[in-house]
Amino acid sequence: MENDGRSMRERMLAGDPYLADDPELGELHLRAMDLVAAYNPCSARDPREQRRRAAALGRVGRLRRAHRNIIFA
Repeated sequence: MENDGRSMRERMLAGDPYLADDPELGELHLRAMDLVAAYNPCSARDPREQRRRAAALGRVGRLRRAHRNIIFA
């Protein structure tokens, strides 16, 4: 892969080819999994807790359930 000065994250966000085993992307993936683990146990009966946890994510869509089935090979 040609080195054009961009990080793998920058390439990924631009929709260009990138290496998924990049350490920065690996760390972002682990952070995302931590947020999923923290958010998912939230009770649907406690809207205050849902809002608090959603704030940690920055934004939560209508579905309001994060998924863990992302696998990096």
